[in-house]
Amino acid sequence: MTSLDDLLAVKKFPTQDVTFCMDAGLEAARDAAMKDLNRAVSAEKNDPRLTAAPGRAERARVAEIEAEMKDKSVTIRFTGVSFGKYNEFLRRNPARKGKERVETYNPETFFMYVARETGKFVDSTGGEHDITKDQWDKIEAGLTDGQHDRLAQAIHNVNRVAGTKGVDFLSSNSPVTPDSGETSE
Repeated sequence: MTSLDDLLAVKKFPTQDVTFCMDAGLEAARDAAMKDLNRAVSAEKNDPRLTAAPGRAERARVAEIEAEMKDKSVTIRFTGVSFGKYNEFLRRNPARKGKERVETYNPETFFMYVARETGKFVDSTGGEHDITKDQWDKIEAGLTDGQHDRLAQAIHNVNRVAGTKGVDFLSSNSPVTPDSGETSE
């Protein structure tokens, strides 16, 4: 039987990676290339006389853009923290003046604060690296509102959502049986 101390020693907090393409023009180019690909594939389905491979050039273009996007993207891994640490982060980012009744924390500062405390750069081999203050300043200065939302959602997921999943099924005495959603097509 494993001791409590052994189990406590293996505690791992959840993580979530968020990847940002640093060249928004490439995102727009991929969207356009995907539209072209969809049109080509649709044309192929609608005209069985087409013998050339419609979509081949478009698929190659999408792959080319995606490879360039990968080269120009940054992945940041966010790791959950303990209940006490998360609440400390909340206290360090109190509600904005006049909003104390509706806010628990300042949403304009909280998520970037937590990101700077818990985020690590993930290189192409999966290695994690600290991000300097200067690097965080550049990341933050270049974030769109949508990218900030993705970062905030990842922080929320690893600190608030992941912990809500229980292991009550471990104490049930019945054998594992899939629910209808797992077996239905």
